[in-house]
Amino acid sequence: MTETLISNDTLVRRIVGRYILPGILAQLGVKIGNVINTVIIGRLFFEDGLAVMSLVSPLELVMMSVGSLICVAGSIHAGFRVAKNDTDGAGEFYSASFWAVIIAGLLLSVFGLIFAEDLALMLGADKTEFVNNISQLEAVTAYIRALLCGGVFMCAIYLPLNFLKVIGKPNAAMNMLFIMSGVNIGGALLFTTVFGMGIPGVALGTALSYVAAFTYGQIVMHRADSGIKIKFPGRYIIKKAKGLVSGVPSALNNVLRALLALLVNMIILNLLPNDKSDMLSAVAVLNSVMGILNAFVFGISQSTLQIAGIAYSERDYKTVNLAVKNIFILGNAIVLALAAMIIILSGRIGALFGMADTPASVFACICAGCYANLYLSNNILTNLFSATKRNLPAIVIVSLRLSAYMLVPALIICLLTGDGIGIWIGYFSAELLAMITLLIYTHVKRKKNPELSRFLLLDNRKLQGIKSKNFSVPASNESAVLASENITEFLEESELPIKKVMRVGMAVEEIVVLVQSHANINDDEYIDFRVFKKTDSETVFLRVRYGGKDFNPVKYSYTHFDDADSDAFGMNVLLKLTDNVTYSRTLGVNNLLLEI
Repeated sequence: MTETLISNDTLVRRIVGRYILPGILAQLGVKIGNVINTVIIGRLFFEDGLAVMSLVSPLELVMMSVGSLICVAGSIHAGFRVAKNDTDGAGEFYSASFWAVIIAGLLLSVFGLIFAEDLALMLGADKTEFVNNISQLEAVTAYIRALLCGGVFMCAIYLPLNFLKVIGKPNAAMNMLFIMSGVNIGGALLFTTVFGMGIPGVALGTALSYVAAFTYGQIVMHRADSGIKIKFPGRYIIKKAKGLVSGVPSALNNVLRALLALLVNMIILNLLPNDKSDMLSAVAVLNSVMGILNAFVFGISQSTLQIAGIAYSERDYKTVNLAVKNIFILGNAIVLALAAMIIILSGRIGALFGMADTPASVFACICAGCYANLYLSNNILTNLFSATKRNLPAIVIVSLRLSAYMLVPALIICLLTGDGIGIWIGYFSAELLAMITLLIYTHVKRKKNPELSRFLLLDNRKLQGIKSKNFSVPASNESAVLASENITEFLEESELPIKKVMRVGMAVEEIVVLVQSHANINDDEYIDFRVFKKTDSETVFLRVRYGGKDFNPVKYSYTHFDDADSDAFGMNVLLKLTDNVTYSRTLGVNNLLLEI
C-alpha cells in the first residue's frame, strides 16, 4: 500500500490553477473594456482620438500606482498574518490599507480636478485642432476631469482585488473586474452615442466602472466569514505604514510605466521628424495590445504574491518552489500561445481600431510578441522577491527595466535611424537586459552564500534545526492509516516519546476520516501533510491542507461534542491531548495546524 504515498504537487497545482485562471480573466475583463474604449474612440475620432488616449494613459497609471503601493503591500502582510491564523493582525493591515488608499485617492482626485488643464499640458497636449472646433488641449482636459470623477475608486480598486485573494476568493475578484468591464463598455457607449458627450463620455464610463467594481468587491469582503473587517483608521495607518515597502515593486511598475509612456510620447513629438501622428496612433495600438498581454502577464505573475507569500511565511519552501515552478510552466505556455497570435495577426490589429496598419504598428506588435515570455518571467521573479521579502532587488530590477534598459537603446536607435523603430526595439531590450541582470544577481548571491536555493534564493539557513517531512495521500478513508504510519515513522526517527508519537498518529487518522467525510473533496484530489519539529524541542507541528468546501474539523467537533455516536468523537478526544489547534482558509483551501 505504500506505493500510494507520494510527494507530489497535486494540491499546489490546483491552487495555482485556482488563482491563475481567475487572475487572467479578471485582468482580461478590464483590458477588454479598455480595448473597447480605444475602438470606440478610434472609430469616432480616428487618429486624433487615439492620440488623446496615448497622452492621458500615464495619468491612469499614476492613480493605479498609488493604489497598488498601498493595497498590494497591505495584502502581502495580511497574507502573512492569515497564514498564522492572526485575523486581528490581518484586519489591521486591511483597515490601514482601506483608509490610506481612500485618503490618497481623494487628495489626488481633488488636485487633478483643480489643475486638469495644467496636467494636460504636462502630458504633452497642445492647442492643435481636434474635432468639433476644440483643441487637443481642451479634449485632454475634459477627459481628465471626467476620469477623475472616479479617481478615488481608481486607486481603491486594488483593495478588494488583492484582499479577496488573501481570504481565498479569487473568483470574486474575477467577478469584480467583469462588472467593471461591463459598466465601462456600457457607460462609454451610452455617454458617447446616446448623450453625445464625445471623448469625456468614454472617460465617465470608465470612472463609473471603477465605482461599480469597488462597491461589489467591498460587499463580498464584508459578507465573507474571514474575520477581516475595517476598524478605526488612525493608529493602523501609522502603525502599518512601514509595511508599504512590500508594495513598492508593484507600485513602481505602474509609476515607471506611466513615466515611460510620457517619455515615449516626448521622443515621438520632439525627436522624430516625420509621421508623428502615425507613431502616436501606433503607440495607442501597442498600448491596447499590451493591455491584453498584461492581463495574462499580471494575472499569472501576481498569483506568486499570495501563494508564495503565504507559503514563505510558513517556511514551507517546498510549496514555494512547487508553486513558482507550476506558475512558470503553465504561464509561459499560455503566454507563448498568445504571443504567437499577436505576431501572426500583427498586420491586421490596427484595422480593429479604425486605422490603417502602418509599418510602425505592425513592427510594434511583432516586438511585443517576441518579448512576451521574457516579460512574464521578469514579472514572476520580481513578484517572488516581493513575496519573500527581497524588496531591494525587486525594486532595482523594475526600475532598470522600465527606465535605462528601455530608454537608452531606444534613444540611440531613434537618433541613428531618424524613425521610431528604436522605440519598439527598446521594449524588447528592456526585458532581455532585465533577465540577464536577474541571472547575474542570483549567481552572485549564491556564490556569496551557497545555502541559498538556486534561482529563487530561498535561505535554507532558516530551516536549520528543523526536521520536516512533506507528503500527500489520496483523499480516502483507506489513506488514513497510511498517512498515520508514515508520520509515526518520521517521529520515531526523531526519538520522541512513544506517547507523543501515538498521539500524533491518532490525530492524522481522525483528521483524514473527518475531511474525507465532510469536505466534499473530489476523488482525484489529495490531502497534503507537513510534519515538522525543532531538533531541540519535543513539540510537534502538524499542518494538514486540503481542498473541497470550507470545513473546520475543530468547529465540527465542538458542535458535536455531546454526541457519543458522532464521527467527531475521536477528534474530541484528540483535542484534549493537543496543546493548540488552529484552522484557516487560505489560498482557497483548508488549513489545519496542530501543535502537539
